[in-house]
Amino acid sequence: MVFVAGQLPIVPGQMPDSSMSVDRHVEATPANIDAIPKPGGNDLAQVGSMTVSITNLADWQIVNATYVRIFGEHRPARTTVPVAGLHDGLRVEIQANCRERPLTWRTDVKRVSERHVLVYTEGASSCD
Repeated sequence: MVFVAGQLPIVPGQMPDSSMSVDRHVEATPANIDAIPKPGGNDLAQVGSMTVSITNLADWQIVNATYVRIFGEHRPARTTVPVAGLHDGLRVEIQANCRERPLTWRTDVKRVSERHVLVYTEGASSCD
């Protein structure tokens, strides 16, 4: 496992820009996570779980839509935490736990309500 400390939406070589839209903040942060060297290469499919800190819960819909667009079918487990503020007035920070290689497990997902799913997983980890 690779534990990536909280990443802010700072574009390398540029000053922090708190005027960026929330969706740009969410797009820039996984890009920073992806750029961190990890055993087995860099790939957002390696992200197993994330903790997303946001400064305004009213931005949740935008954060979620951007997350879905970035990760596609691969949906890491996610916890969202509202916070009073972040460094330099930025609006999003993401901490991630990454596997050394993407999992090769078979997973079946069953939606049980609009907000809840049951996940059944079987197989062996590729992280041996």
